[in-house]
Amino acid sequence: MRNQKIFRHLFAFLLATLILTAACAPTPVSVPTPTYTPVPPTSTPPPTSTAKVVEETPVPALTSTQTPSIPTTTPAKALPTPSPSPSPLPTEAIAPVRRIISTKVEAGETVVHYRGKTFWDEAQFSWIMEHKADFESKGIEKLKRVTSGEESGKYAVEFDEAERSTSLTCEVHGVVSKRDHSFYGRFLWLITPLGLDFIGDHFEETTEGLSWAGTIEGIPTEILCEFPPQEVPYAAWGQPIGHCHGHVWWTGTK
Repeated sequence: MRNQKIFRHLFAFLLATLILTAACAPTPVSVPTPTYTPVPPTSTPPPTSTAKVVEETPVPALTSTQTPSIPTTTPAKALPTPSPSPSPLPTEAIAPVRRIISTKVEAGETVVHYRGKTFWDEAQFSWIMEHKADFESKGIEKLKRVTSGEESGKYAVEFDEAERSTSLTCEVHGVVSKRDHSFYGRFLWLITPLGLDFIGDHFEETTEGLSWAGTIEGIPTEILCEFPPQEVPYAAWGQPIGHCHGHVWWTGTK
């Protein structure tokens, strides 16, 4: 009896274990095998990823707060018409008819009085008279260049309508020195720029000074250097009255 009872309990335990194991086991699920259906080729390729991004990100429309486009072309502006400049004087480009360059030293003095007299034709002189102020200004500048390096002053410009001539005048100081009754003058500043030499160009020697006539740069020119009158001519290398290439000496009243 006892063995039968143990056997019944054991059989019930095994049966319960089988039932529990069967209940906990997972139920198999059937997965259908995928089938591949080929897609027939078409003339239009499938959309790329870039096209998809463009399609999904539309460009925002222009609003009134955005800056309007600026035209590439700028309308031309009218330039102001320049005022006409005054015509230059023709006297610097056209040679005058004739000119006389003269210097004079009074007896007992050391001041040299310079005069540059120029003669013009009718058309040139008429133009000069229409531009007197400009001619005077340029004339004085030219005279300062003539006496450059020397002490000079009292510049003046004169007009002679009867002769159709203009004259540039000034006083030159410091070129004539005096010792007792002897005078010694330097005149290289006058003749060297003209390409002249008292001896080499054979200046005419008189008792009142030296003179020369010829053509310089196509202009008939006279050079007159007047000094205090003497009893003998101002001869080359003469003593006590004479001259060298660019200097003159004489004696004054005792």
